[in-house]
Amino acid sequence: MSHSSSLRLSPVYAALEVSKPRWGVLWDMPVALALGPEEQERASARDLAICDVSAFRRLGLSGPGTVLWLSAHGVAAPDPVYNATELPGGGQVIRTGIQDVLLEDGWKGETTVPIQKALASSAGGVYEVLRQEASFFLSGSRVGEVLAQTCGVDFQGVGNCLVMSRVAGVSASLRFRATMDFPVCQIWVDASYALYLWKTLCEIVGDLGGRPIGLGCFAPEIN
Repeated sequence: MSHSSSLRLSPVYAALEVSKPRWGVLWDMPVALALGPEEQERASARDLAICDVSAFRRLGLSGPGTVLWLSAHGVAAPDPVYNATELPGGGQVIRTGIQDVLLEDGWKGETTVPIQKALASSAGGVYEVLRQEASFFLSGSRVGEVLAQTCGVDFQGVGNCLVMSRVAGVSASLRFRATMDFPVCQIWVDASYALYLWKTLCEIVGDLGGRPIGLGCFAPEIN
């Protein structure tokens, strides 16, 4: 399937295309909605699976006035640093520093859009930080088995806080999400390392009996 050059492409788009998925579009990026029979993918999502969610729209903010400015525009930055707040539709707000915040829209909701528009007319004290990472969901009851092989962090006690670590030798950020009724760990990684990490995690997930799945398992309303 070919996509318009005006669309953004995930850093792992070519790897997904080999599987001939059913495609959709989210936030101007082609997304693999299903890579196999949907019933099997839903079962895998609960057991062990990996899904590309690089399409989620992100906005990084920094500067001495960031937290107060966001509050004045209706977005509360969680406290303390590295804590996070879930937003409707799979979005989130993460406190990445004392005056640093990451906003991310999931499959619904548009928190980043009005904030970005407001930022354009801001008097100063807050500025945009470009966020173009790739991002993946590791999902299912056996996520811990993958992390045990790839990551040196014991996630039993971190709750939903953001954690910086190395995953399969690559610097990444991780956070367990409260978006579904089964475990979901989201991973962010620099786009230049995305394909390597995707292939490595897919191999480990596959060796453990899991599989890559499409975003339709988490957001069936996307088309």
